[in-house]
Amino acid sequence: MPYKQATEQALSAGLGEGYTDNIETCTVYWDKQVNYDIGIPIKGDSMEPKFHYGQTALIKYQSSPDYDGQVCALDNVYMGNAFIKCVTIEENGLLLQSLNIEEDQNGEKNFQI
Repeated sequence: MPYKQATEQALSAGLGEGYTDNIETCTVYWDKQVNYDIGIPIKGDSMEPKFHYGQTALIKYQSSPDYDGQVCALDNVYMGNAFIKCVTIEENGLLLQSLNIEEDQNGEKNFQI
């Protein structure tokens, strides 16, 4: 199945990936049919082992997650960057969590977000 993927855009699987208002596309292919609005490449490894650098996330626009822990693309309009993270709605905002549990040499998680 052909899918349109944005070029010059990315979802950060890390600390934030900048984006522009200019959305040019190229075509990528997958063997499943998905209802989506746009495909955006993933940059970073904070969502491994499930989502990998260079893969395309097929995004369906919606205003909030369907359930706590849902993997979502988030647009931080104020900072001008976008993320792919597990999202939980909390009283004071959103909790964004990475899937990657790797630690550095000091035993600290590589991805705190």
